[in-house]
Amino acid sequence: MSKLALNSKPKNVSTIMPNMTDESCPNCAAEFMAVIYEVRRVPVQSCQPITDAVSAQRYPCGDLRLAHCANCGFISNLLFNEALQECRSPTHKAQQTTSNLNGYAEAIVDKWIGEYQIRDRTILEIGCAEDDMLLLLSDLGGNSGIRVDVTCEPSQLTDSVKGTINKIRQEFSTRYGDCAVDVICSGNALQHVYSTAKFLQALRRYIGNNPNTLLLFVVPDALRILETQAFWEFNYDHCSYFTAGSLAHVFRRNAFDVVDLERCCEDNFLVLAARPSAEATLPKLAIENVQPRTRRELGSFTVSCAETVRFWRDRLSQLSANRKKIAVWGSVSKCVSFITTLGIRNEVDFAVNSDPQAAGKYLP
Repeated sequence: MSKLALNSKPKNVSTIMPNMTDESCPNCAAEFMAVIYEVRRVPVQSCQPITDAVSAQRYPCGDLRLAHCANCGFISNLLFNEALQECRSPTHKAQQTTSNLNGYAEAIVDKWIGEYQIRDRTILEIGCAEDDMLLLLSDLGGNSGIRVDVTCEPSQLTDSVKGTINKIRQEFSTRYGDCAVDVICSGNALQHVYSTAKFLQALRRYIGNNPNTLLLFVVPDALRILETQAFWEFNYDHCSYFTAGSLAHVFRRNAFDVVDLERCCEDNFLVLAARPSAEATLPKLAIENVQPRTRRELGSFTVSCAETVRFWRDRLSQLSANRKKIAVWGSVSKCVSFITTLGIRNEVDFAVNSDPQAAGKYLP
């Protein structure tokens, strides 16, 4: 296990209290959203350890103000500022060894290849810096493609059996319309997009009149976060949180037909398959009807999560007062979110996880 020395920071203030806002939903454009969770001074990148204490203490911070849309079930950070994400670095992928999806990615890709006959095809991968879905599709299906990601190192990988993969360090745009692709995939990336509806609209324009294009997306399931009251899953990096209903909604509303949608990885993730349609489509999968369940879990979360935060804050303060050494274990991202939400300063001595590149570094 590697060890992360932990920096100190001023105590922040976190609140969990529902109230209405007149902000429109970025996922469905419905008016009014209910604020369900707020945390101040959150590091804008939670998965990248820092080499020195001074830089860690001065790392840029933003605020979380998560709001729920009653119309589609989407949860969005209304205070997200994309300009603060410019400090993203392509040199370290902390989630590569700690992402929950890593242990399941091969099984997901293997199912895609078998079910949709994805062999010797051209694939466009959007994002996916954490789990390399395109590399797996190439390894297991002999496919070639293009990977577009703001954090990847530009390169070209060529293999006589597996095909060619071009990596481009840029955000996705419709300028890739000259590239004919059979499949568009994205794993663990859509939650980083704030204007999800606009993104899907651009994607639909990119596809144009090709009805056979297959879209394959994987995102964390927000319902699982609410059910387990895992407040440490909320961070600044992720500005968008999907339930099965809100994920299907944004695809259907923007002229895609959702052909399959399921939970995987012990219900931590949603896996969606869709194809372009001539117009918006209506819900037809049972999994899409999660609004009643989501509302129940939201009600429980806003009450119980506050109690959980108080418990851990008091517990760690007590242990620290008794001069106990405290270490938190988990991915860099979850450790940062956990400690930031509690608003503690010097109570935790170390953070520990299995990423060798993080050893001896500091949490932002």
